[in-house]
Amino acid sequence: METSENRILKASLRRQFNPQSIRRSIHSNNTLERRDSYVAALYNDLGTQYLIDIFIGTPPQNFSVTLDTGSSDLWVPGSSCAASGCPNVNFNEHQSSTYKTTGKAFSIGYAIGSVNGTYVTDTVTIAGATISNQQFGLAAATEKILTEFSTVSVSNIQYNAPNSSLAPRQETSDSIPVANGILGLAYPQLAAGNSEGGKIYYPFIFNLAKQNIIQNPIFAIYLNSRDAAGWSGEITFGGMDETKYTGEMYYLPVVSLSATKKRALTNVNLSNYYWMVYGLGISTVNPGDSDTSEPIVLFNSDFKETTGFILDTGTTLTYLPESVAVGIIESVAGKDGYSVHKSSGTYLIDCKYHESNVELDFKMIAVLDGVDVPVVLSIPFSELVMPLDGESASEAENCLFGIAPSTDMKVGSTLMIIGESVLRSIYMVFDMQNDMIGIANAVGMDAYVGIEGVIHSHRSSATAFSSHPTLLLLSTISTCIILAVYSL
Repeated sequence: METSENRILKASLRRQFNPQSIRRSIHSNNTLERRDSYVAALYNDLGTQYLIDIFIGTPPQNFSVTLDTGSSDLWVPGSSCAASGCPNVNFNEHQSSTYKTTGKAFSIGYAIGSVNGTYVTDTVTIAGATISNQQFGLAAATEKILTEFSTVSVSNIQYNAPNSSLAPRQETSDSIPVANGILGLAYPQLAAGNSEGGKIYYPFIFNLAKQNIIQNPIFAIYLNSRDAAGWSGEITFGGMDETKYTGEMYYLPVVSLSATKKRALTNVNLSNYYWMVYGLGISTVNPGDSDTSEPIVLFNSDFKETTGFILDTGTTLTYLPESVAVGIIESVAGKDGYSVHKSSGTYLIDCKYHESNVELDFKMIAVLDGVDVPVVLSIPFSELVMPLDGESASEAENCLFGIAPSTDMKVGSTLMIIGESVLRSIYMVFDMQNDMIGIANAVGMDAYVGIEGVIHSHRSSATAFSSHPTLLLLSTISTCIILAVYSL
């Protein structure tokens, strides 16, 4: 939040952008008929962000934009945006017969920059699903978002390494997409225009449900692994893909700003801003070398206050309070196995820890048969060791850790940003009507989701979290969120 105009907490866009222009030909079905679901591929941009192709206007103009569950607005560069801030393809409103301007300004501050322009309406199509007169932002100016590499690229190491998995790509092919805007998928109340007051407008995903374009008011995301290159991820609007996960799906209630009960979709719960769930604790555990050996808890943090995990596909890393982030990395690497990058505050970790068998556990609350139960998402520590100068951590000499301190994120100690470094390990189903998020083990990943005490059958009860806050006490987190969204 940079100014009084930017009353949006946006702990996102900490990633690497690429300067190439994009043209990817897709044949879309532009009908307005109601279908069970619509499916679109997601482009894995070197493990730093995930892109989706969208079409705007009549005739349609194509953009690849960042998929972001941590914000609500859709925006793309407008024709008035100079190349210094919008170096890629710009939307030409004069070539669209369905374009209209609202005359209402929009402005959003992000972790690495900002965007401002005007709200407009036009026909928007994604994966064959079309919304007419959809409101979105047309950028007149951006700062850093489309022009600078993110703090994931924490030094010049990877810039000088042509084989780096996180290095900026050289412009070699027009078939390689580049981020050229953002598709926000969070609740309507988080949209920049809605946060300023006035009439609520529905973002694209909520309009799909409100206008009955999709039969089920849900969407599901499969990011795939960091190393799965190209169009390897998937988003489903109005349904889910059971081939993309294994095991049981656990549904987590969304943390609201009040104790408001569930409402019909036509009355979206205006207390909800983020796709955020209850966080009860985080720990690292050495499971041992065999089923008979006792697991060892290396680090454990039980949250004493009601805490929210924001599931944000627009953020590359996972941001936790510094004491928690330090506790996690030092529980495996010690004090000498990592260093702090001065300008970004991120952690450079010794690549040898990709061989660690330690597991990182996130404890949350799920609803099972109407009863709140503690659920644990357990991912390998090795998944968080990200190579900077090699195709894999085993080949690299320099690695970035997938968790960073949230010191400069302005989110407080009771809000934690769970980014792509963790989210790609799970399949996620976002339920817009019931305010729930379903999570399950993503196919191709080594993570596991299960009930606490059952998730690791060989783990003794001593590894369980010792306590958790009362689930119904929302005042602490509500106050924190309100301050984050509305304070200067």
